[in-house]
Amino acid sequence: MKKIKTSVIGLGHAAEVFHMPGLSRFDDIELSICDSNQERLTTVGAKFGIPSNRHYLNYKEMLKNEEPEAVLVLLPQYKDLRSTAHANYNPEIYLNIVKDVISQEKAVMVEKPLAMTLEHAQELANAARKAGVISMVSVNRRFNPLVQYCRKEVLKCSPILNVNCNFYKGFGPKMAFKGCIEWLTGDMIHALDLMRYLIGGEIIEFYPSLAKTADDEEVSAFYALAAVSNGATGIFSSNIRVGGRVQEWQIHGDGISCYIRESFTPYDQKETGMHTDAVIIRRDQKDVEMIKDIDLVPNEFAVYAGFTAADRYFIDCVKSGTMPHCSFEDGKNTVYYCNKIITSRLKSIKLR
Repeated sequence: MKKIKTSVIGLGHAAEVFHMPGLSRFDDIELSICDSNQERLTTVGAKFGIPSNRHYLNYKEMLKNEEPEAVLVLLPQYKDLRSTAHANYNPEIYLNIVKDVISQEKAVMVEKPLAMTLEHAQELANAARKAGVISMVSVNRRFNPLVQYCRKEVLKCSPILNVNCNFYKGFGPKMAFKGCIEWLTGDMIHALDLMRYLIGGEIIEFYPSLAKTADDEEVSAFYALAAVSNGATGIFSSNIRVGGRVQEWQIHGDGISCYIRESFTPYDQKETGMHTDAVIIRRDQKDVEMIKDIDLVPNEFAVYAGFTAADRYFIDCVKSGTMPHCSFEDGKNTVYYCNKIITSRLKSIKLR
């Protein structure tokens, strides 16, 4: 079996927790890794059994020596003052590395978002299109096994009629400060992207809104209503000043409704992420169906959160020469709708 030479640039949290667990188990790829931090390079390499002769401190040297067919650039795309890993972030570093990979005609995958600005997202999408390379933005919610299960159950009954994607976090005013991440494109984009994916079709109407609660804070609430060419409607809602972290995704069809929610409490507090549960209600059945993500896949974060499936999809697209549904062009479109919301008329919510 021919192995796909695959290189990973950047071994921070996203690589170590989200992607390396799955990639290191794929028997049809040969992995090489790169990070400018020698300690991190050695630690992550040893953890996932990557031979030291495929460890690199310089990504250009790795691309030259390994000649990979697929490259994952897993560097931060925004500055997050909550994380020391983001302290020295420079967007030009990420952009230049991705463009360099594209110029060498390598298939490339990045973490969400494609870029933090529409201008940069358009630049990367254009570069990938002109080079004719396979490109992908890792948007793990699309690959969440429970989301995929519910989507297929609805489509067995009818086209999707309505989608409601909500993402809330209870950071409060201290976390909504200037200089931290732009919350929509950096974080809440997960729900907006999932809404776009689930409703399908071309958006023909889009009604955005955003709000903040104080003049000295960053915008903390984002909303949108979308109608698409196939007749479906999507609702997106997010806010970082509420009671706590909740993600809820609804998928509705003719005679069927699926309610998917991130669990309020992890089944195992030691796990790195939250599980998801779903309730499926069918009009012609008395009893509802209740299902958990670990009813479908192993109880491993990278798997039940969808990252391993996303990585598998990327490698399979490289092998078949197929452009992913979450290509750079598609990722640019999600950033475009983030921009539509961000530039919409600001509303102030006065608190007592």
